[in-house]
Amino acid sequence: MSEITVPFAYDKGYQEAREQDAQAADNYVRHTLIGDPLLDPVLAEIADLPTPDLHLFVGAGIELD
Repeated sequence: MSEITVPFAYDKGYQEAREQDAQAADNYVRHTLIGDPLLDPVLAEIADLPTPDLHLFVGAGIELD
């Protein structure tokens, strides 16, 4: 299995999660690092919004079908 580069902000939680279920933790981190060609430009456009507004837009996008 290839080595996973874990973002610094995830490191502590990732290590704790690996103690419970290493395969699920590895899979989760791998999937957070996969880009989305259609969505990446949209996220780049809203990245400078204040955090609460950014979370509102991202949450709405997740909830929509």
